[in-house]
Order: sequence, then C-alpha cells, then structure tokens
Amino acid sequence: MDPAAVQTAAEALPRTIRVQIITPPGALTRSGQKQLVKDVTAIMADICGDPTQSRRTWVLLTEAAEGGWGIAGTAFGRDEFAALAAAGAAAKK
Repeated sequence: MDPAAVQTAAEALPRTIRVQIITPPGALTRSGQKQLVKDVTAIMADICGDPTQSRRTWVLLTEAAEGGWGIAGTAFGRDEFAALAAAGAAAKK
C-alpha cells in the first residue's frame, strides 16, 4: 500500500479503516471469507460515501478459540454464536 494512502499521526487524511470480525474456528469457508471481506469493504465505502475508501479498508478475519471472545459479558462459543445468528436471521423476517 502506498504510504501516502495510510493515515498517520502527522496526516489526518486519507483515512484507513480496520474492521475485525471474530468467529469460532471453521465458521467460514474460504469462499465465505472472500465474500465477507468483499461485502464489508463495500459497506464501509458506502457508509463513508467515498468509493475510494475500499482501497483503504482492511478486514481482519480472526478465529477465536471456543469461548475465547465475548459480547456484553457473554463468552461466545459455537452454541452462543449459532443462537446469535439465528436471532439475527429471525429479526430479518
């Protein structure tokens, strides 16, 4: 990446966005990883209203050990992650 394209303490623009997505091990296939990175990058460019933002958006896909991450005081493993995904899918209906 061109150093001029990365935000530093000395330069306020252009902005680099980093998005970290944490999943249980094996939750995403390789094609799922590729699609998720593509979708998140497009969403960030859309939110910013700047199509060039996609060149400065980093998406980190991280697999956490079973129960190795949490939200709102709940350590998430496969069961909790599945329940969260099901609740999200039900909310879209």
